[in-house]
Amino acid sequence: MSLIYSVIKLPTVEACDALLASLAKSRAGLVNRQSNLQFQLTNFAGASSIDAEIVSLGSQITTQQNLLVGIPDGDDRRSEENDLLRMQLRRNTLLSRADTYGVSALIEKEHDLALVTVQLTENDALTTAVQDRKAAL
Repeated sequence: MSLIYSVIKLPTVEACDALLASLAKSRAGLVNRQSNLQFQLTNFAGASSIDAEIVSLGSQITTQQNLLVGIPDGDDRRSEENDLLRMQLRRNTLLSRADTYGVSALIEKEHDLALVTVQLTENDALTTAVQDRKAAL
């Protein structure tokens, strides 16, 4: 839904041209932002798999910690501790990646894209209104 703009108050063709130039520059920036967001969204294909892997690793870590309780000191215990450490590091890596590529980040990017799309629609509506006013002058 576009606003009804007060283009009737533009007094001259030159004023229309100045506003049209500004709108064209703004539109170029919006198109670029839209393109960037669309590209970023293609990187979110594994967003739900990251969250699923974090949950899975949490279960594995709990199991590994329980297993370590019953293992006496020695090579086997050190090996199991190393496995636990690798799982914890992997989970931490995934948690930091989830902030950037998780489901919440995906939804935020989708929202940003929707906002840019609306801004482009409004930019086009205003451009058309100014062009019509310019033609009427």
